[in-house]
Amino acid sequence: MGAADILDFVSNQDCWNTDLGIGAFELDYSGGFYDLPSVRTGASWMVITAIQSSTNKKFALRIPHNYVPKIEETLSRLDTIAEKLLEKKIDWFPHYRVIRNALTVMGKDLPVIVMPYIEGISLSKYVGKNKWNPEKLTTLCTKLSNLEMHLFESGFDHGDVSPG
Repeated sequence: MGAADILDFVSNQDCWNTDLGIGAFELDYSGGFYDLPSVRTGASWMVITAIQSSTNKKFALRIPHNYVPKIEETLSRLDTIAEKLLEKKIDWFPHYRVIRNALTVMGKDLPVIVMPYIEGISLSKYVGKNKWNPEKLTTLCTKLSNLEMHLFESGFDHGDVSPG
């Protein structure tokens, strides 16, 4: 099962097994192709945007499209990080919930991470846009290093930005 298979199923409300904690929602189709929802795909997770029907507030729904994020150890680690964010009252990182078995695609249950949607430009696009501007790239490196240090001092390692 790949990202295209998942996109085929997410539009069908019958495939959602549980309430995601955001109430009724519509998916964002504004940037989608072939009548599919808009999607951003990373190495392990794809992100679709859900728009809360009552408020128009946007949420990012992260759905795994490969095997690794579906491993219980990975989901438990994500649960622990979410708990630490609340426990340590960290407000510089978006709070999220891991909902196991939230979506059924081709007979398989998938977890979904629900978090606020954050407007902005992706890291790869920012670097590409500023590849000839060493000052901006140096500032970015400093900010990422500071973020990594703050994460480490807060007692957890996000994974995408880490000492490794």
